[in-house]
Amino acid sequence: MMTIVEVKTNEAFADSALVARKFGMKHNKLVAVIENTLDDYPDLRGSSNTPKSRENHFTEERVYRGKSYTAYMMNRAFFTLVVMRFTTKQAREWQRKFNNAFYELEHQLLLAESNKLDLQWLEQR
Repeated sequence: MMTIVEVKTNEAFADSALVARKFGMKHNKLVAVIENTLDDYPDLRGSSNTPKSRENHFTEERVYRGKSYTAYMMNRAFFTLVVMRFTTKQAREWQRKFNNAFYELEHQLLLAESNKLDLQWLEQR
């Protein structure tokens, strides 16, 4: 299983090069999605090392097979906004799992809310 998350400055980030590989995409196609997402969410703007950078992610200049490219380090919120725009089979599977986890969490929260009023359930705990 490929890990796409690393920790920088005490926060978890997803590396765009690894994300592209994980979801079966070319990195330049992923960068286009990232840049469109950045344009669509101006509230993510901040000051960083490139005009497209925002405070919620870092960019790193890298060289692969003699070619330079910019890798994006996306935090969880930004990664989620980006990955929901992917259309690969792997991405669709991830999106479904993400939704299922969200719905399960919502179910557990609603259950906990209703159980706190149930005296029998509280006594058994």
